[in-house]
Amino acid sequence: MSRRTLVLLAAPVFLGLLPVARAAEAPVAKFRAGAATSNITPNLDSEIVGGFVPFSASHVHDEMHTRCLVLADGMTT
Repeated sequence: MSRRTLVLLAAPVFLGLLPVARAAEAPVAKFRAGAATSNITPNLDSEIVGGFVPFSASHVHDEMHTRCLVLADGMTT
């Protein structure tokens, strides 16, 4: 059997194993999490909209805050 025949017969075997080798090198998915908070209280004398007539903010009864949580597992966020 010649070297060329041996290479032609062995090539499909090695090419068939390539995807398996690449799958083993794939990075492991890591769980990631992030959180943030922010004060969104409007400034005094800014317009408060949402009613029939906009009006100016004259005092702050309670501050307004917003929160965000992001989770990711490498496939889904």
